[in-house]
Amino acid sequence: MDCRISGRLEHSQLPKTGDRTTAEITLQPEASSKVRPLFIIFCIDSSSSMNFGNRLQTIKDGVREAVSHLSQKDRVGVVAFDDESTVAVDGVSGADSEKVGEGLASLVGHGKTNIIDGLSESRALLQRMEQNEASTETAAKTIALLTDGAPSTYSWDTFPELGEYGEDTADEDVDDVELPGSAATILNDEGTTVYAAGVGDYSLDVLEA
Repeated sequence: MDCRISGRLEHSQLPKTGDRTTAEITLQPEASSKVRPLFIIFCIDSSSSMNFGNRLQTIKDGVREAVSHLSQKDRVGVVAFDDESTVAVDGVSGADSEKVGEGLASLVGHGKTNIIDGLSESRALLQRMEQNEASTETAAKTIALLTDGAPSTYSWDTFPELGEYGEDTADEDVDDVELPGSAATILNDEGTTVYAAGVGDYSLDVLEA
């Protein structure tokens, strides 16, 4: 980051005995209009296990806090996943905390944990947000995966790049770590940064993948 350094020291303040003196130096970052807007999707686990220990509410509160730090030019979306995924907040301004709050309030925990479908829906929402953005400025794309456990079901057609698996593969035969990790790698290769955070009895192996 470029900085402007300014300082001032009066000659009359210099000691004649060789003793020390102090000077004040001000560092002022240059104002920049080149900060990239942030397009972020909060991909939230809304499976039945999220009803335990106030887990879902903890995530809702955390998302509200995170959104409070976004700006008008940022864009935020919320995707919830259980057996399948749904869009709870469809790409609004980062300053529109009211719409984000309404979307979060609609989430309830039920069903299984389909992380792959959640990541796929988040990917599609990011693409729509980019297409609907009038500005030509390139946004920093991010998906924040928030879950309490490992996948317990899969939607094979939502991430066709994961072609090594097929619809005939039983859920219990799929590596819980490998599949979400592979999906995240694909997203990273497309320019989307994927972060993961756990709540409750989460699977550290899945989050680190």
